[in-house]
Amino acid sequence: MSTLVLARPGRHAGPWFRPGQFAWLRLERMSVEEHPFTIASSASDRGRVEFTVRHTGDFAGRLRELRRGDPVWVDGPYGSFTPDSVPSTGLVLIAGGVGITPMMSMLRTAADRGDRRPYRLVVHARDRADLLFRAELAHLRTLIDLQVTEVLRRPSADWAGATGPIDTALLAAVLTDLDDPARRLDYFVCGRPQLVGDVLATLAALGVPDDRVHTEQFAQV
Repeated sequence: MSTLVLARPGRHAGPWFRPGQFAWLRLERMSVEEHPFTIASSASDRGRVEFTVRHTGDFAGRLRELRRGDPVWVDGPYGSFTPDSVPSTGLVLIAGGVGITPMMSMLRTAADRGDRRPYRLVVHARDRADLLFRAELAHLRTLIDLQVTEVLRRPSADWAGATGPIDTALLAAVLTDLDDPARRLDYFVCGRPQLVGDVLATLAALGVPDDRVHTEQFAQV
């Protein structure tokens, strides 16, 4: 994984966006090749835009080779995968792999805004090495009402956390302290199509209304 930080020079502020949105990036002004990447930085930081990029695909490899001062053209922001558009009193964020990037934007923004709503993050990864942002998430837990549940598909023998799929039992445990009929929980799910489909089925089994579930899928670039 690499982190790409873009800043606008001089007196110009960076592009304004909502947490969870994405932008199209291209490396040449007139190039027809561009790819979408989710913005990972806080929406409250208007002087910079941060992207976390997995090292897969030719375009991602070229992004990795960029040096300080190299220009990158940004088209955006786009997308409605954002908690800013829903009247939530609590948010459940479910991410698979690099699908955690929009969740980081949401959590970083929540910390910058002093958001007092509860956030519950479920991270699904192949193994411990694929768990991203662990140190920062530990810090964010000191700033906002955040609980993090890590779930591994291929755990090592010394792994004491959750394993397997994100099923009804796991989500029910995550939501134990939020079991209040008066609370409106919104669910944001991001990952590969199979994970998103599996989580949608799990949420349906738990009786979560469709209008409270928001999804984003990604593929390699």
